[in-house]
Amino acid sequence: MAFKFKFEAILNLKVRMEDMKKAELRRISKELEDEKEKLKNLMQEREVLYEKVREKSSRGITKQELITFNNYVSVLKRKITNQKSVIFEISTRLDKVRQELVKVSQEKKMFEILKEKKYDEYMKEYYKKEQEVVDNLISFRFSGGEIDDPS
Repeated sequence: MAFKFKFEAILNLKVRMEDMKKAELRRISKELEDEKEKLKNLMQEREVLYEKVREKSSRGITKQELITFNNYVSVLKRKITNQKSVIFEISTRLDKVRQELVKVSQEKKMFEILKEKKYDEYMKEYYKKEQEVVDNLISFRFSGGEIDDPS
């Protein structure tokens, strides 16, 4: 009789769910890093623009150029604010998936421990029965019974 764990299907499901959550976590982490890179680029672009305005101001800048720079800075500030919101939303999703992964991992671990315990019980019972057979054979031999030798 082979060992069968009655919750094997559930354990397998938990393993698959854990793998899916890990993959989702990697995907969202990558998305977050990409969005952080976009924010970094926007902030660098803003700094370059500020530097251009300072440079132009020292040589003389027209009112129209100043208005154009100011409008562009406003656009960049809005983009930066929007990008920070995007990053916050993705971070929130990432935290949620991380929590779900922890939960699924704990559930999987619980079934793995249960399987180990059930397997240990099975092996103890198996060895106990095996020892009983050996003891019966030894007892039979010493009590004068014969065992047919198949060779």
